Amino acid sequence: MSDTEDGDLFAQMMRDVTPLSPEARVQVQSLLPPVKAAASTPVPVRKQRNTRQAPKEMDDGCLCASGVSPKQLQRLRSGQMSAEQTLDLHGKTQHASTMTLEAALQQSLEHGVRVLRIIHGRGLHSPDGQGVLKRLTYDWLQHGSMKGFVLAVVPCPQGGSGACLVLLRRDKR
Repeated sequence: MSDTEDGDLFAQMMRDVTPLSPEARVQVQSLLPPVKAAASTPVPVRKQRNTRQAPKEMDDGCLCASGVSPKQLQRLRSGQMSAEQTLDLHGKTQHASTMTLEAALQQSLEHGVRVLRIIHGRGLHSPDGQGVLKRLTYDWLQHGSMKGFVLAVVPCPQGGSGACLVLLRRDKR
């Protein structure tokens, strides 16, 4: 199917949809200011003072760095450690998502956030049915420039497979 046909199909499917009124929209409150999306300039990479181990993939698909206690990991998985900030990647390109992830982790570390919720979606609208942003998110958290600050990544207990919780190291400046 061409882009034109996709656009026509989308327009046809959306012809009866009307936007929600401002009063009907749900507002999510965060303790922190919103993460600013990156423009065309790259975000400067925070220098790590030492080379920390990146989190390793576990049998259940979660990521966990060495030194994270099983009790702490269980608290994160069960939702006992609640997210202090939420980042929503819906509608972003892969490049924009990577830039936004980096900016969000930097901001979270600067504000002392320990648990970050990342909404990456389930991939229902992806061509192959696999979540592109989910794979990108997990891969970046494990191998990206800020990997040394990631202690654990687990699927969000309240978000199903469309979101994850990220446990961050304390930034001891």
